[in-house]
Amino acid sequence: MKNIEERIFRALASSVRRQVLELLSGGRLTAGELAQYITVSKPSLSRHLTILENARLVRGQRTGHFIHYELQPRYLGKNLHGFMQKTNASITS
Repeated sequence: MKNIEERIFRALASSVRRQVLELLSGGRLTAGELAQYITVSKPSLSRHLTILENARLVRGQRTGHFIHYELQPRYLGKNLHGFMQKTNASITS
């Protein structure tokens, strides 16, 4: 399994996933609501959401028939900070 840093950078590499993150910065949305703003197929959007969830950037919570997605910004900051600390340590050694 890829480490979390690799999953985060993979998730951020896609403009579609960055657009999803930007939309979710305004609050929780369902996949159907996200699909109104993103021009990819629903299966493709689902795949993008799965990648974001695997990177722990987004969390999905089922409410009835819908899954509401929301950002997990604290997790992103924590892991990128850890990555930078490791990078700086390897540069200075």
